[in-house]
This record gives sequence, structure tokens and C-alpha cells, in this order.
Amino acid sequence: MIKIYLSLFVKQSTYHVKNTLNAGLPFISVAIASLLPFKLFAQAPVISYSGPQSYTAGIAITPLAPTSSGVAVAGYRGVSVNIGSGFSGPQGVAVDAAGNVYVADTQNNLVKKIPVGGGAPVTLGSGFSQPEGVAVDAAGNVYVADFGNDAVKEIPAGGGAVITLAVDNVANPSLYPPVAVAVDASGNVYATDTFWAFKIPAGGGTPVIIGAFANTYGNPSEGIAIDAAGNVYVANAYGIAEIPAVGGHQFDLSQFNAGGNSDATGVVVDGSGDIFVVAAGNPVSGVQELPVGGGALISIGSGFNSPFGIALDGAGNVYVADNGDSNVKEIMPNGGYYISGQLPAGLSFNNATGVISGTPMVSIPATKYTVTAWNSNGHGSATVTIAVDLPPLPTVSYSSPQTYIEGTSITALTPSSTSVGSPGYNGTPVTLASGFADGSSVAVDTAGNVFVADNNNGVVDKIPAGGGCQNKLGILYRTEGRSGRYRRECLRGKRR
Repeated sequence: MIKIYLSLFVKQSTYHVKNTLNAGLPFISVAIASLLPFKLFAQAPVISYSGPQSYTAGIAITPLAPTSSGVAVAGYRGVSVNIGSGFSGPQGVAVDAAGNVYVADTQNNLVKKIPVGGGAPVTLGSGFSQPEGVAVDAAGNVYVADFGNDAVKEIPAGGGAVITLAVDNVANPSLYPPVAVAVDASGNVYATDTFWAFKIPAGGGTPVIIGAFANTYGNPSEGIAIDAAGNVYVANAYGIAEIPAVGGHQFDLSQFNAGGNSDATGVVVDGSGDIFVVAAGNPVSGVQELPVGGGALISIGSGFNSPFGIALDGAGNVYVADNGDSNVKEIMPNGGYYISGQLPAGLSFNNATGVISGTPMVSIPATKYTVTAWNSNGHGSATVTIAVDLPPLPTVSYSSPQTYIEGTSITALTPSSTSVGSPGYNGTPVTLASGFADGSSVAVDTAGNVFVADNNNGVVDKIPAGGGCQNKLGILYRTEGRSGRYRRECLRGKRR
């Protein structure tokens, strides 16, 4: 089956009609409007970037623009296409870097994978009960919000037994049946339940509550997503709430919360920062896009029957779990540029022009990104490799020795220096060591070694300059009751 997509416009043509009634006016000009194909491209776009590109953290880059032809104005076709069947009430959808689509097949109690390019869905893992959310990381591990089992689970990429990451039990009494799940580039897993949004640290650990929605935003929270900067977005009955990466109070995105956008059931963020929301409410039941930086909402798809989950691939395709129709549907772009992967913090990507700009704030090794450009005839893609290095270490020297006379003003002594930044602090704490129990004070020597009074463990720990394993010094402190008074016992090498 060949799919042809046409954009139409109204063209006015002038025709000369012979007048047989008035010899003095032999011809009459008549304007007729007609619908004709507009911008029916003969071929897919052609696009390329110069590279590889090497940048320095903290220094603004020269905007990187593509060389391209045949790219249409950014937008979506608006018509969805079924890409999978055999589901029953699906509520979650995700897509990996290769284009495989993952589905939480809720009423069938299954998680399925639709292979890239099509084909019969493949069942992954087992033992699920009404799975409602699904996510996939860069390594191919699949994460599931297993609603019926009150648990968040992982299906390992290489196969093997399903792993339970968090479960509602005595250890986690605040965890309710999860309904949505997401994962960031560092492997941290995020989920929502009836009352909370919470984070499960990469590698496992106790879930940490990062947002509460029971009273302020209504319940349940149906979707969750993370952008490149670490901001978390939660879809719920009253719209979209944002939990800032830097901390502080969560707040509403007013564009989605101001009437007509009730019952948001899914949210996702693309590589340029545009936010896509699917809603199953009344009067809106479809997909809307909020461009990065704000502006008016753009409707990119409708005609769904109680849609829930939403996902995006690196080429800009949108996937929706259409719960009421028991289908998974795809909405394809018909113009614009779309980037796979998350650019380094501080860099931004423009969907309308394909330009990369900004000031990178972190270092990364050489990383390959794929940019896809679209028109009505299809798409073309190109790769661009970007590396960001840390700025060179500062150098500083003074001329010396200097001899001064008491009571006489000196000539200002100015250093010779390079690569010295403006005065200030990074602002982002770095963990040097862990495992303390009520560390009560800290000191540092001239060599850079750090010493910690580890109160409840009764020891003083030394963290070596430059890192490495912390070690105990053999001087122990024991607590005398809860009064806060301490007595020191120098054991001089003894342990008891």
C-alpha cells in the first residue's frame, strides 16, 4: 500500500469567455477558484550538517544551521494511522531509539513490543496485572507501571526475570498503584500513582516523593515525562503540572489548564523542548503541542476514542495508545526538523529551522545526533556529531620576590593569568562520600583532605584529596545519651 499525502490550497485562475451577446465586448474575464495540490514535493528533503563539532562548556556557540532543501513548514498531518492491533484497552506507549514501539496492553495483562517496520506484536515478560504505563531506556530496558500488582517493574533488555523496583508494602507504605512511568538519561525511574509523583534512583533504592497531587490537582495522575534539563511534567485531571529540576514548588502550565483541556492522560517532551499532551476529556480528546518558550497550543491530531499514553520517536512521529478503540496510532509530521536524543544542557534545537544554538553548560564526549526533516513526500535525515569539552584549567603567576617599604603605597601587583572565570560558585553540590550517620562537623587541611565527624558511627573519617575511599582514623567518639554532650575516647589503634 502506497500512502500519498496532499496539502491543498485555493488557486484563482482567470479565464476568457467569448461573449456572443454583445459585439462591443467580445470577451469577458472570469475568475474561478479551484483546489490544487500545494507543495507536492517530488522527493523527500535533503539535509546535512558540517561536522564534527567541538565546543567548550560555558562559551556560546556559533549557531549551527543545516544545509537543506525541500523541507516543508513544521507541522503534523493530523490524520492518525493504526500501527498495531490485538490489544484490549491499551493505556501506555513508549518507543526506543531503533523505532520499536512498546505497549501496556492493560486489559490483556500484557506488555507488548511492535517491531520497527511493522509485524505482529511480541509479548515481553509476564506476571503483570493491568499494566498502565510503560517506558524504555537507551539500553533497551523496559519499565512498567504494574497497576494491579501495586508495583513498578523492569523487563531487562537481554531477557531474564522481571525485576520489581518498587512495591506497595510495609517498607513503602506511601506507594499506591502506579499508573505511569518514565526514565531519564541517567537511569532514574519516575512514576505517578493516585496521590504522588516519585523517583526511584538509578540502580534501585527507596522511592523519593517529588510531587503531591491529591488535593491540588485532582487524581489520579495519568502521565509523567522528563525533559533534557530534568524538569518533570505530570498529566492529571486538571491539566499539566511541572516540577522544576532545580527544586521549588510545582506549578501549572496554564496553557493546558485554562479550560477545554480537562483530563490530560499523557505527556511527553521532544528534543527541542516542545511539550505534547494527549487528553481524553470533553470537549478535547486528542493531541496538542505547546511550542518551547510558550505560545498558542497547536492541535496535531483528533478523532481518538479515550486516548491515554503518548510517546515520540527521534524522527518526530507521535504514538498514542487509543484506549477506547484498542489500537495504537501514529501521527506523522508533514514538515519541519526533529532531533533524536537530548542535546547537552544549554543547547537548544529549533524545529522550524533545524538550527542548534546556545551555550553548553556540561561536558560530553563526542555524541552522534540524528536530525530528520519532513515534507509531504516523506523525510530525509542527517547526523551531526557534537563534543563539549571543559574549559582549560586556569594558569596564574606573579613576579616575585617583591620588596616593599613600610608606610609606602605599593604598585598594584597584577598576576599573569589565563582562563580564569568570573568570581562565583558552581551552585551544584557534588557528593564526595556517603555512609555517614549524623555527620556533625567537617574540616579540610591544606592538602585538600576532608575530615568528617561521623557522630552515630563513633568515628572520624578522612576523605583523601582528589577522591578515593574514605578511611577511619582510629579516634572514636561515643554519644552520652541524647543530651548532645559527647566524651572523647582516644583508643590509639584499639577497636571495641
